[in-house]
Amino acid sequence: MNSEYKGSNLEQFYGSAASNATILYTNDFESGSGGFTQVSDAPHGWQRTVLGPATLDGHSKPKVVHFGKEVNGIPTDDSLKTGTFFTPKFDFSKVLPHDVVSISFNYFNKSEVGFDFVYFSVSLNNGKTWQELASSNKGILKEQSTVWETVLLQFPDLSGNADSVQFAFQFNSDELVVHQGFFVDDFEIATLPG
Repeated sequence: MNSEYKGSNLEQFYGSAASNATILYTNDFESGSGGFTQVSDAPHGWQRTVLGPATLDGHSKPKVVHFGKEVNGIPTDDSLKTGTFFTPKFDFSKVLPHDVVSISFNYFNKSEVGFDFVYFSVSLNNGKTWQELASSNKGILKEQSTVWETVLLQFPDLSGNADSVQFAFQFNSDELVVHQGFFVDDFEIATLPG
């Protein structure tokens, strides 16, 4: 649980050791997408919003990125929706072998249990293949949030990776989007000395 956002998820997990981290990328979505791109069959796709769960504590306010049922006053048809939100591509070829790459983000998920799912995936080969890291139906990501949650994942083996690395959030629903959907904020990539 993350009731008051302090400006970095690393401090929450690493304490004073976070001061040794090198931030490679950070995006709080306040001024735009920060290089994120999207593919969506929904008419409005992933949107920045200041409404709904964006008003709650636990992330950097006021803006977040959202996919799902309307929260901006833009009507939706609530039919089958799939949307993928891709990070920029990252080069980890210069990360030292003993360093650990850390990915963190804050999220709020209000999706229909058993019917709507969120996935967080990685591609280690420039987007050719994808591997699921976390999902709302297999754990790590909750299906029903009551507060903003923080996820931190470590990748000790990304150093020297020759291909571009990319991450993606995907929201899939059945024929009706019943709840508000998925919200994400404060995406950060850092390296920590191993």
